[in-house]
Amino acid sequence: MNKRLHPDVVISIIGLIFAAVMLFQIHGYPDDVKMFPSIFLYLFMLFMAIVLVRGIKRSVHTEGVSKKEFWCSPAVIHNPIITAVLVIIYVTLIYFLGFYISTALFMLITMLYYGSRKWMINLAVTTGMLIFCYVLFEILLSVQLPAGIILE
Repeated sequence: MNKRLHPDVVISIIGLIFAAVMLFQIHGYPDDVKMFPSIFLYLFMLFMAIVLVRGIKRSVHTEGVSKKEFWCSPAVIHNPIITAVLVIIYVTLIYFLGFYISTALFMLITMLYYGSRKWMINLAVTTGMLIFCYVLFEILLSVQLPAGIILE
C-alpha cells in the first residue's frame, strides 16, 4: 500500500508554526494592542487545525482522493513559488522605496506576470488601490505608511 502525505498536512503545520511564532512575538505587547492580532491568530490556528485533520484523513484514507491532490509537479507549483518570491521582493523594497512605489511596482509586475496585458486597466487598478490605501491609512486612520529610506 502506497501511503502519501497530503499537502494540507504540511501547509497546516507551517501555518500553525507561523501563528505560534507570531503569538510569541506579540506576547510582550500591551493587552489592548495585542487583542486583535491575538484573536486573528487564534482563529487562524483553529482553521489550520481543521485543515490538518482533513489532511491527515486524506493521507490515511486515499480511496476516492484524486492523485492530483497529492504533491504536485513543478509545473503546478511554479506560480505559487513565483508569487512568493515577488512578495518577498515587495516587502524588501518597502524598506528602500516606501509603501506606495513598492506597491505600484508589485501590483503592475504581478498583473503582468499573470497575463493582464491591458496597461490602462492595470494602471487604473493600481492607482485606485494606492488612493484607497492613502485615504484609509493616512487620512482616516492617521497612520503614516513607510516612505522608504531612499525617499526620506
